[in-house]
Amino acid sequence: MNLRTKKTKANEDQKKPLLPGSKWIKWKLINQHEDLRSLQPQTELYSPEAVEKFLEQYAKVFIKPDKSYGGRQVIRLQREIGQIAALLGRKKRLFKHLYDFDQWLEPIRKGRLFIVQEGVDLVTLKDHPVDLRTILLPNENNGWEVTGMFAKVAKKGKIVTNVKAGGKVISVLDYLGQAGYTTEDQKVMMEQIENLSLKITCIFSNIYRNKKYGLDLGIDKNRNVKLIEVNSKPSLRILRKVDDNMYLRSIRLRRQSKNRQ
Repeated sequence: MNLRTKKTKANEDQKKPLLPGSKWIKWKLINQHEDLRSLQPQTELYSPEAVEKFLEQYAKVFIKPDKSYGGRQVIRLQREIGQIAALLGRKKRLFKHLYDFDQWLEPIRKGRLFIVQEGVDLVTLKDHPVDLRTILLPNENNGWEVTGMFAKVAKKGKIVTNVKAGGKVISVLDYLGQAGYTTEDQKVMMEQIENLSLKITCIFSNIYRNKKYGLDLGIDKNRNVKLIEVNSKPSLRILRKVDDNMYLRSIRLRRQSKNRQ
């Protein structure tokens, strides 16, 4: 690629919008791709009717703000002996009727958009919820590269895995090993995670000009990789807790990407 081509491509990228923070918009984009639909948990905009439907279909349901980071205000709902159990942080509340839950949620929502999401049964570690984060950056060849990958383990009694909520990070290989994967199975799963991350990032980069993506993924009990969320502002600093080489590579590519803009 010559200098003129590079400049043209850079100008074209600058005309693209930035990825919005809306979980709903990002979910709908992936849902347009038939081969990826099954990788996402079923999701709808919040309404009491949507919650009722989801509770009839799934063992657990998550209520989330459409625009939020760090796992804040994520609520897990389950039916328990004729009642609805809501877990927010470590506090559990019981509601006799869905109307009561909706009234309780109203001051939390404050008129904001929320989503209702299927609770996927992911592989845990000693009953601690676990999900994965991959970080992708453009490399020297103007392609996307998975520069970081790690597992996030929720603090005991919590449903969100974010470090700010008390979660800890471990390597994906450590997670897979503890989950009973053989060395060969670990290799296959790592390739699957990387390939899926690249495919999803390419979909978003065709529309948006962001130069950094973080994908939250999970592995279900059938060993299928699930896409939980796409993030446009992943922290690179957290990679220092996992692998210095990952961190240094990510920082180097991030600087190069900024210089090219």
